[in-house]
Amino acid sequence: MDVYNEHTVSLLSTLSSFIAIALENAKLFEETKKLATTDSLTSILNRRALEEAFQKEVMRAQRYNRPFSAMILDIDNFKLFNDTYGHTFGDEVLKTVASILKKSCRKVDILGRYRGDEFSIILPETPIEGAKKLAERIINNLKNTPILTPQNNKIPLNISIGIASYPFDTLEPEKLLTLADTVMYKAKTS
Repeated sequence: MDVYNEHTVSLLSTLSSFIAIALENAKLFEETKKLATTDSLTSILNRRALEEAFQKEVMRAQRYNRPFSAMILDIDNFKLFNDTYGHTFGDEVLKTVASILKKSCRKVDILGRYRGDEFSIILPETPIEGAKKLAERIINNLKNTPILTPQNNKIPLNISIGIASYPFDTLEPEKLLTLADTVMYKAKTS
């Protein structure tokens, strides 16, 4: 006597089809979610996802009265890289910088591409001193990473960094990115 009759086999076949469709839909949902939150070039958070994470950190810092810092980083003379060596080379520079930033950050830090050649890092539970230490680590890591032109010439890679910290620089944490951006531009022009 067969344990599975024709009806049971049909039912199991239909059920397995539904399970396969559900698994495929879950996979597609995760892929879509990643595309919506990740910068396609650098594989770090895009600006929208970064701003959402920033707002969550603002709420957390205010609720628990905890410090946090924000950094804006800009690649100096990036337009010159694109104009001299082409946009493909510029894309490689962006990927390299994103990789260095990722390696420099702690796991709890939130890294994203802010716009163009600018990046932002949100540093939860981090007062200004901790943010300055990260900036030093990033600068050292950049110095130790050669950037090679298509002709295999080493070129220096410099960045300007702006840091703002709650409550050190402002009692309004929602202003941190704007303050960090202003400090970064001052650093760039000096």
